[in-house]
Amino acid sequence: MDISQKHNDLQNIDCNEELDFGAYRYYVYALVDGSKTPYEIFYVGKGVGNRLDAHEAEANHGIDLDNHPKLDRIRTLKKLEEKNNADNQYFLPRIIGRYKSDEEARSVEATLIKFVFGISALTNKVHGAHHMMVRAHNHWGLIAGIDNPRDINSYLRTGEYTANQRRQVIDNNIVEKLEMLKEYIEQSELGVTVSTPDLKKVQDPLLWIRWERADVQLALKLQLTGENAVLGIAPLSSSGSDLATFRSRLVLADAHRPHIERTAYTWSEKKGGAYGSYCLTRDFKSRGTESVPGYPRGFSLDDLSPLIDEIRSVKNLCS
Repeated sequence: MDISQKHNDLQNIDCNEELDFGAYRYYVYALVDGSKTPYEIFYVGKGVGNRLDAHEAEANHGIDLDNHPKLDRIRTLKKLEEKNNADNQYFLPRIIGRYKSDEEARSVEATLIKFVFGISALTNKVHGAHHMMVRAHNHWGLIAGIDNPRDINSYLRTGEYTANQRRQVIDNNIVEKLEMLKEYIEQSELGVTVSTPDLKKVQDPLLWIRWERADVQLALKLQLTGENAVLGIAPLSSSGSDLATFRSRLVLADAHRPHIERTAYTWSEKKGGAYGSYCLTRDFKSRGTESVPGYPRGFSLDDLSPLIDEIRSVKNLCS
């Protein structure tokens, strides 16, 4: 093939890519501080359409529903631009890459936030979707579920599952995510021990959480979608004495919960299942047009801080 033919082939490839450019609707972007040397990325996000420009609009109009630190940074940079007559030189929103699917963009976003930059160096509040399967920034130790993939068959050998449940456990990385949850909880200075993944009932994959001198335990169930976890309170065993102690503890602890919590969600009876007789549930309860905040779908794995706070709170109430 001569040089002119190679040139024509490259032109054709470029043309085809341009024709398909509209398929790359989703993008990952960075908000960059151009006043620093070198430039400093302070926020990573994903979006479509004009999402890249929405942050400045929010900052300009004082829209700050989440008290987000990125907006203060934007305002500071825009004031610096005005002071130095340097329009669009300090606040630099830039697209990093474009992708054909939201799932691709979410994966890149989480990898940049958690592994490449590290969330502590950014103003992001959460790590991003599916971050449980991403190594943390500067974390070079072996990680169960990432460096050492689990033999799923060893967890599913009892046969108490359907073909669909087995597929969900494998496709949604349930065991690996439970391993990551175990490590995260144990590193959160809660003073608890966490079991290995328990899939005796594959519809209820979970971790058992205990602490010294506890007369109850917590069951952290991961939904088979792999996206949310539900926290339950359970007796230490099915023996009559443990059940009696558990029920007494539950009543006593419930009496010490703040009124707003008792209004928002109840510790309700659930016969059977992995939780024992009772489980901790968070449900929306409406009062006319008003809704009390809760976690009707469980705790999202995209942001584990509410789950850690809940484990700490329930442990304190049940100790």
